[in-house]
Amino acid sequence: RRRTGAKGDRMHNAPDASSLIPSNAPEAIALIISSPVAVKVLSGLTLLLYVLGQVVPGTESVLAMKATNTYGSHSYVWNVFTASFFNTSLIMAILVVFTFIVMGRFLIPPWTSTEMVRYVSFSSFTTGLGLFVAQIIWYMSTFSWKQLEQPISGGAGLIAALAVTVKQRLPNEQIQVFGQPSGLTAKDVPVCIV
Repeated sequence: RRRTGAKGDRMHNAPDASSLIPSNAPEAIALIISSPVAVKVLSGLTLLLYVLGQVVPGTESVLAMKATNTYGSHSYVWNVFTASFFNTSLIMAILVVFTFIVMGRFLIPPWTSTEMVRYVSFSSFTTGLGLFVAQIIWYMSTFSWKQLEQPISGGAGLIAALAVTVKQRLPNEQIQVFGQPSGLTAKDVPVCIV
């Protein structure tokens, strides 16, 4: 369905925000099956890193943001990117996967798969870089070496970034949860996450 944005620009065939969240199990399964390949790859990467972290616990220090491993003798610079995809909590891993699937359905039609992957990659990189800088600043203000050694990971930054895109695309669209109106609009979603 075609919509006109606030400035008169045409918004591509994006589904209504009310139809973004499945209301029952068959709809959820159909949503997963019909997801674009880019969304399945991002979701698969998140689940793979979670399983890898459970099977090989030492991967947390390599994949999670740990300032002392990002620079210096280890130079695991990829953890700036992987920290957002690596989750130590099953609930957070499932929430990130669910967010990819739901937001991918919304963002792929106007953006294409390449743009979605670029946006998620950029968001992951900036979130990891922000975590790195925050760990350095926290260390400099407390002089506690433990602050540099603490591994930080999780997809909250990615979830927030994707929620902001919903706020920008459909700010006044009503959000339904399990097929029922929630009283929230899309512009309220980022605030709910915080």
